[in-house]
Amino acid sequence: EMQDEALDWDVCEADPDDGSHGGWTLLPEGYYPFRVVRMERERYQGSQKMPQCPMAKLTLAVTGADGADSTVQERLYITRKQLWKVSRFMEAVGRGRNADGKVVIDWAGIEGAAGWLKLKVRAYTGRDGQERETNDVEWFCKPEEQEKAWKAYSAACDAAGACPQEPQGAACATQTAPMQQVPASQAYAPQAAS
Repeated sequence: EMQDEALDWDVCEADPDDGSHGGWTLLPEGYYPFRVVRMERERYQGSQKMPQCPMAKLTLAVTGADGADSTVQERLYITRKQLWKVSRFMEAVGRGRNADGKVVIDWAGIEGAAGWLKLKVRAYTGRDGQERETNDVEWFCKPEEQEKAWKAYSAACDAAGACPQEPQGAACATQTAPMQQVPASQAYAPQAAS
């Protein structure tokens, strides 16, 4: 029994709480900065649990504690029940809310957008029968979660002996301000509060 409804690319807002919620290296579970490398508009063919619907296939560059990028694939399904995840992604990359408090869904300029996410490790059995692990996005961080994400990431970088680079060159351990959306060409570290 199908209990979801396909939407279309012209969806322009979402309730943020609806639904309650180059190379590849396996990263440990935790918070990481990411940048959208590519977004492809595709069509999901449907299953018993989800209808046919538009799907955003995202290729994300996720920066590990050692400073190296790892590639993570994420699919955002444009359905009524999955719209909460789309809205979390949009908030993570700096899309705001409208006057009604709904998250603005705007796919323009997504490539190059940056934000924070939390990764998890998922085990699976490959087609050859071998057990493997991969990274999945557990969630995209809302603006109010970004300071927590930065602190956890900074601590992981310190433990790895690799301080995240930042534009002003201040020590990463002293930075606690929430990250703002930054151009892909800049470092991910947040700016010090003035």
